[in-house]
Amino acid sequence: MKHLADKSNVHKVVPLTQFLFSPKCPDHPTKQCELHCKQCDVPICSQCVISKTRKDHDVIDILENSKNKKEVLRKHLQELEKNIFLIYQEFAASIKTQKAVQLKNSKKLTSDLKKQGEALHKEIDAIIQSKQTEIDVMDSKQKIALYKQENAINHTITEIKQVIQDLKSLLDTSDVCLVSKYQSRIGEFRNCLRNSSFSSHTSILCKSTENRF
Repeated sequence: MKHLADKSNVHKVVPLTQFLFSPKCPDHPTKQCELHCKQCDVPICSQCVISKTRKDHDVIDILENSKNKKEVLRKHLQELEKNIFLIYQEFAASIKTQKAVQLKNSKKLTSDLKKQGEALHKEIDAIIQSKQTEIDVMDSKQKIALYKQENAINHTITEIKQVIQDLKSLLDTSDVCLVSKYQSRIGEFRNCLRNSSFSSHTSILCKSTENRF
């Protein structure tokens, strides 16, 4: 009370939470960052507001900015856990099913081809061998395509898991600097889903293979 009663100096009382977790101002080391500059997207102190650099910039209370940012984080976490992550898992499961279908089709084609070879004369043995080679080449291409898709899906799933973990850590932290530095990858994951052709690629290859015979 004696400190506050001292009228010789102007004292600014800030919440204890803000004092404990707000960073020091890099431009004014003796000041605590109480605000957040919207244009620069960085924590600033009251002295920064009247500086030439940020004179006309919009500012918000640093704790209010952290609260708003965490609300965005919660929405992103929910979308990743409840929507995007599940879709990627479905794609991964679909790839495994497609691999089994592709293997079954390849075996069926090879079996049918052998039956034709047994029924035909020796003169067409060369043609039979040529057809078998085509199947092997197509089989190899399909496997490579499916493995590439599977690797891409699994890689993205791993990245989403890491983003989910990072979001959970940010929601639990009181470090406003870490929260402010968060860069969303939601758009990237959404674009991957919109641009994907996981389910159609294999069916087209299998249909093309069947049409050859």
